[in-house]
Amino acid sequence: KLYEYDMKSKIIQLLSRYEIENIFLNKNEASKFLKKYGKIKYRVISNSVFINKIDPKKREIQKNGTIKLGLISNLTREKGLDDFLNIAKKSLKEKNLWEFELAGPLLNNRSFYLNQIKSLKNIKYHGQILEENKKIQFFNNIDFFIFLTSHQHESEPLVILEAISNGCIPITFNRGSIIKLIPNSRLIIKNDKDIYNSVKKIIDDTFSKRESRKLSNLAF
Repeated sequence: KLYEYDMKSKIIQLLSRYEIENIFLNKNEASKFLKKYGKIKYRVISNSVFINKIDPKKREIQKNGTIKLGLISNLTREKGLDDFLNIAKKSLKEKNLWEFELAGPLLNNRSFYLNQIKSLKNIKYHGQILEENKKIQFFNNIDFFIFLTSHQHESEPLVILEAISNGCIPITFNRGSIIKLIPNSRLIIKNDKDIYNSVKKIIDDTFSKRESRKLSNLAF
């Protein structure tokens, strides 16, 4: 409705404009809606209201130590599962010090993906995590959160907010409103044809500029 004009939405907006208050996740999405459908009564309530205040782990990633990359989400190709597994494969081939933590339900082709995961000795799969304390443990055990969604109109993914609130450094594509959540534009992958090397460059730059603690602190 934000990106393609919808006549039913316009009719609803006209009929309810004096009694209904619309809620948007951010001002960017509100502006897009108003531009398409006209002036309405609204307020912005970010998904961050669902994030509990915590004391995140202070991170200082050592250059010669193991780096942990993680993904927790509904695990589908569209949410970046295939890209995450391909990064793990290339990392294993290059014998670099990266380990991978994966969590969430496998929604499609479960057997196919389980076989791939089992074939990669650098990945630990935790299954679905629902308990809040286990989720926090997951985030505290990773350094970089890799969320390579292919959805062009992503809004405010709760998993990104959860990751950065725990001090994880996010690496993402520029999809929808995601860039508004990321603490530094250098963490956005611009070339999705060479994802592994793009991720590697971001991680290497983080070390060369000694910015792991700074980026972790900026996240939360």
